[in-house]
Amino acid sequence: SLTGRIGLEGVLQHELQAALAAKGIQVVDRALLDKLLSELRLGSSELADPDTQLKLGRILAARLTAAGSVRNAENQGQASMRLIDTETTGIALSVSEKMAGAPDPAALAEKMAAEVAKAIRDKYPMKGRIALVDGDTVALNLGKKHGVAVGQQFNVLGKPEPVELNGKILGYKESKVAQLKVTEVQDGLAYAKASDKTGALEKNQRVIQ
Repeated sequence: SLTGRIGLEGVLQHELQAALAAKGIQVVDRALLDKLLSELRLGSSELADPDTQLKLGRILAARLTAAGSVRNAENQGQASMRLIDTETTGIALSVSEKMAGAPDPAALAEKMAAEVAKAIRDKYPMKGRIALVDGDTVALNLGKKHGVAVGQQFNVLGKPEPVELNGKILGYKESKVAQLKVTEVQDGLAYAKASDKTGALEKNQRVIQ
């Protein structure tokens, strides 16, 4: 079996990468990572070093790096993974799932991927711009390569309004102009239908997932 040949950890890594990709999350291919390690004259064992992980993440323009482990004992195991923000170096998410009985890498990967996808959506929503307006249909400068999928929703943001007190600007309030629902996705752009409009849609307006 595949599990027997490359081990549970290898199978889980493969399944997790596929599950994350299916949810629109770009994952750096391990072959590219190994090539970069070779060019930097680093060994795979040095990936365990948090500083090395952050360095590689920044070089690859990755927002997050992931490090995990699998402990598989008789009738009881555990898979753990941490996501580290390459800009702040803080922990963005820590996931730990127990495995009872015979491990099911595909089911475990799907469960972990769902938690990762939710955390990424909450902490790092996609942001873009309106590239074209045609009535209630707009084109966004976000597409499949950015993780956009049919059915996703975005808010169109109006011009930030200053919040003042005694003549001092304390900050800015974001106003929602409309809600968008993606209807078609191409590699570098997506089409969406607008609803709940409170203002005009214009080219270059900001959108956020």
